[in-house]
Amino acid sequence: MHFHQKKNKNNISLAFGEDHLLYTLKDETTNRTEKVSYENILNEKYEFYENNKAYKNNAIYAGVVGAIFLAINIFYGTKLWAWLFMLACPIFFYLYYRSKAAFTVIKTDGDINMFILQDEQHDEVIESIYKSRNSYLQDKYLSINYDNDPQLEMNKFAWLLELGVINGREFRVIRDEIENSLA
Repeated sequence: MHFHQKKNKNNISLAFGEDHLLYTLKDETTNRTEKVSYENILNEKYEFYENNKAYKNNAIYAGVVGAIFLAINIFYGTKLWAWLFMLACPIFFYLYYRSKAAFTVIKTDGDINMFILQDEQHDEVIESIYKSRNSYLQDKYLSINYDNDPQLEMNKFAWLLELGVINGREFRVIRDEIENSLA
């Protein structure tokens, strides 16, 4: 499975592998590809927004210059091009508004944060990330290793419960199974 998202100068690609995903982020300042293990993907998410602040600054400058030119035109009776700056002001504000990019940031157990654009694919991308992670973790960790220390096994299943890979009922059944194997 593969996803590609693009907005403004942000390019994000996700390629799902068997035990990891390849996350690529390209923008004006970054061009990196990271191999993110499914085991490191956390449930923690937050939102992040960015705008091209140059458009906002240009809108403010155009509005100020336009107002100054308009005042000079009125006071001195000159014909400075105030209307041009007054017209540029809302155009730059519109461009600033259109440059807004919203992201959902998924934290990992490391220094990699995955930025997912909030676009028409957003929900499908997020769902695919967690579905792939959960499927991988179920395949790798959902069996009880009776040769392992029982407390370590309980910690493993508590971790799976915390991530939402198993539910509370499944955890209790597994806990009872581990406790019964000790008796």
